[in-house]
Amino acid sequence: MTVDQGRNRAEKFHERVMQWITNRMAGTLPAIGREIFGAAVTTVSLSLGYMIFHDYIAPPPDLAGRWKFTVVYEDTPYRQFEGLKVTYQALLIQEALELSGTGEKLSDRGPQSSGVDYTNDKRTNIEVTGNVTRNYFSPDTLVIHYNEVGRRRESST
Repeated sequence: MTVDQGRNRAEKFHERVMQWITNRMAGTLPAIGREIFGAAVTTVSLSLGYMIFHDYIAPPPDLAGRWKFTVVYEDTPYRQFEGLKVTYQALLIQEALELSGTGEKLSDRGPQSSGVDYTNDKRTNIEVTGNVTRNYFSPDTLVIHYNEVGRRRESST
């Protein structure tokens, strides 16, 4: 179901409810009471429509699964690391808007070198955490943090 289809269904539902209420209440409430009751029904209808849209038509992104990502070091105090591209593979688990997981470093590619591919016991492990921030009027934001326990020292980004 598209967003427009969901909106059209909600509008038609609201119209039917308002028509039913108007027919049932004709003559039983004074005019001001009908207006207040109509406003209350409209508020409830809009709230339900928002909840349906939020949970079913535009749910949060599903990020669980296996991911491969590359980190490029552009601004670092260590000149030998500038332009370095490090590739990782991670398995992410998602609970609502929270992410967690583990992964491994797959390769290093420097601007001046052919790079290193890590295999089997040469790979270093990473722990991944993150979250999704829902932005209703702009794209959602994903923040990922990983902690690498390297052979020489621990690194965190």
